[in-house]
Amino acid sequence: MNKYKIGMEGEDIACKYLEKEGYSIIERNYRGKKGEIDIIARDGNVIVFIEVKSWKTIPVSEAAFSISSMKKRRIINSAEQYIFENRKQVLNSDIRFDFVFVDAVKNSISHNKNIIMES
Repeated sequence: MNKYKIGMEGEDIACKYLEKEGYSIIERNYRGKKGEIDIIARDGNVIVFIEVKSWKTIPVSEAAFSISSMKKRRIINSAEQYIFENRKQVLNSDIRFDFVFVDAVKNSISHNKNIIMES
C-alpha cells in the first residue's frame, strides 16, 4: 500500500475517533499557501488543528519524532492563514494544536492534545 493511501486511511480513522469523542470536523486537508493541515475540528469552543501521522512500521510511541520543526512551522503558518480567512467563524474561539498518531498494524490511536507547536 502506498504512503498516500496509508495517510488517507489514517485520517479516516482519526476523524471517526474524533467524532466519537465529540469533536465536529470542520475541514479535512486544508491547503493554504504555506502548507496543509490534515484535520480542523471543533471541540466545544476550541478550534483544533490536527496533524495525523499513520504508520505501518514505526510504533506510535516513536511517531512524534517524525514531525520536524519545519513541519510544525508550516502547520502554524497554515493555521494563521485559516484563522485569517475564517475569522468570523473562529471569533471568540480558543485555538489548540493536537497530534493524532495511528498505528495501522495494531489499529491503535494515540491522541496528544495541546501540543506546543514551537520548537
